[in-house]
Amino acid sequence: MLCPFHYFAVSDEVDLSTVRWRNGRYDVEELSQLYIDNSARDIGIIRAIKRYVGSIESIKGLGFCVSRQHARYMAKSFTDKGIASIYLDSESPPSERSSARSRLVKGEVKFIFVVDLYNEGVDIPEVNTVLFLRPTESPTIFIQQLGRGLRLHESKGVLTVLDFVGQAHKKYNFRAKFQSLLGRSHHSIKKEFELDFPSLPKSCSIKMEPVARKIVLDNISQIYNNLPRLRQMVESYPLVSTKPFTLANFLDHFGLVAQDLYKTSTLTQLRNNEMQTSQASHFSRISNNLKGAFMKVAKINDLNLLRLVKEYLKAPRKLQNEADNRRLLMFYYTLFNEAPRQDLFKVFSAMKKHNPDLYDELEQLVDYTIRQVDHLPRSLDIEDHIPLELHASYSTNQVLAALGVHDLYTRQQFREGVKYIEDLNLDIFFITLKKTSKSFSESTRYEDYAINDRLFHWQSQSRTTVTSPTGQRYINMMENGSRVLLFVREDK
Repeated sequence: MLCPFHYFAVSDEVDLSTVRWRNGRYDVEELSQLYIDNSARDIGIIRAIKRYVGSIESIKGLGFCVSRQHARYMAKSFTDKGIASIYLDSESPPSERSSARSRLVKGEVKFIFVVDLYNEGVDIPEVNTVLFLRPTESPTIFIQQLGRGLRLHESKGVLTVLDFVGQAHKKYNFRAKFQSLLGRSHHSIKKEFELDFPSLPKSCSIKMEPVARKIVLDNISQIYNNLPRLRQMVESYPLVSTKPFTLANFLDHFGLVAQDLYKTSTLTQLRNNEMQTSQASHFSRISNNLKGAFMKVAKINDLNLLRLVKEYLKAPRKLQNEADNRRLLMFYYTLFNEAPRQDLFKVFSAMKKHNPDLYDELEQLVDYTIRQVDHLPRSLDIEDHIPLELHASYSTNQVLAALGVHDLYTRQQFREGVKYIEDLNLDIFFITLKKTSKSFSESTRYEDYAINDRLFHWQSQSRTTVTSPTGQRYINMMENGSRVLLFVREDK
């Protein structure tokens, strides 16, 4: 277990937008010059500590600096202002490190300012405060540094993190930092900000001062839907990574998730700007929206569906099992909005033959998505050939394919939020819990909500009367043995 953290993004007046950017990071010497002998910044840092930490007497803190000179300067500046501090770097001998730890634990010093010690050298479970006094370009290093304060200890209930956020270089990636801080999330990073970070672990929090928040959101907005930036990442990848150029390695290296990429383009298109999608067999049907189709694949979290597709894409073939055939049809309707009108073996074989690069990316995406699934599969007890899982997320087309409404030759039109499937004696309800006036008219803002873990309040459509066949079916469900499937989302 780890200690919960309270993260504060503190506005920093130092402007880094013009600092030289080399090999994916700020120029260390220029950063040091901006931070050293900056007494106004030092005073702002101490004010933030008093504002968010409270009693300095109880602090056992680490401050991460940009250079040895910066760490030495911060230790002197704090000490001169009455906050006893020392500094360490990668060249500090073991005896000095041991002494520093002992002095911090005893309260003889309040802060150790460090540089190049994120992997080894400082391991002090008692640390209850962490200062990020420089921008950290690597999300991996950011988490390693944060982890120095996350060790459990009886003397602390929470780790306080102060991250000083100033105007950043246009190539700096705040999104990657916050993605690493949040971990896996069902929401985009923008949505996390809007909803006040619902994916944070219990007892953890993220608070942001207004200026810092604006800087971060402006940076994130710049990264999203930024084709030149993604192309730059693609071009630089062989120069900045020793790993093979795969989808997973590319996303991991730049701190992206699949949705970040597919909001803008596919990796294949980024690597080959002149790819002729018009010659891509069935891919030609979505040549104008390849990114959208791949985005839908990235959102699949039905583990059995993904596993079936992974094996199938390796070697397209005719499937004998009806449930597997429906899973494959669900996948097809994830990519395409029209019926295939032929055997899916022919469809996927043609895709593989005529555009192997896109097909390979599709295979890699499925494999990547499998690793993102965060729940165990649990089948719904409907019929053996209906491959739906409890707690998985599905699009309308996927649901209709799984239930046999869509098939190889017909894609049924569906615009309502309800549908009755007579041969299964099954009603399916698509429900949005939070209905805003922007997306729903007053007459369709039905009152749908969970009463408890066994009862759900659902309001039928306004045109459904008590005496109508549909109304009678709803009322007499217990008697006629009809069943209901709820597909619920929080908002639109």
